[in-house]
Amino acid sequence: MSTATKHNTPIIPKREDALRAARALLAVKYPDAVGAFAAGSIIRGSGTVHSDLDLVVFFEKRAQARRESYLHQGLPVEAFLHDPETFRYFNEELDGKDGIPMLAHMVTTGVPVPEPCPLLERVRSQAADFLSRGPRALTADEVLRRRYGLTDLVEDLRAPRTPDEARAISTEFYNALADYWFRSGGLWSA
Repeated sequence: MSTATKHNTPIIPKREDALRAARALLAVKYPDAVGAFAAGSIIRGSGTVHSDLDLVVFFEKRAQARRESYLHQGLPVEAFLHDPETFRYFNEELDGKDGIPMLAHMVTTGVPVPEPCPLLERVRSQAADFLSRGPRALTADEVLRRRYGLTDLVEDLRAPRTPDEARAISTEFYNALADYWFRSGGLWSA
């Protein structure tokens, strides 16, 4: 599957093409995998010419989790290789602390490839449970540190040296404020 026509005009990858690519990758690149979840904007139907195919690939057992980025017939692929235990660890110990549940979101919204199976259903249930609990609450020190960061940005914004610096500070402030608002309310951030 290519993301360009013969005249090199970019095209938006189609969902069915991405699912076909995911099935082919599982068979050829990950033959020991139990299955995967194909996720992301292409699968949701909102892909662009620059979108990649996200794959969360599951094995019965892995020594460690791994992330791979590559092109498959012109389609960018971001693959996250896990077993149920490494998946749990990434949710609870990393994404849960950051408040950004990337992997769990991909699993709960993704399409099982090649088809649903007990292991995929188990990790999907685990991901849904994780998401329903919400993120770990911010500690008092984290709240103070984030508030300090926000007021520091406001001070920088009061007297920026250039318009470009003002835009950069505003962008950083917007992201930090949105993250603080969600997390202080016990909600997942993004």
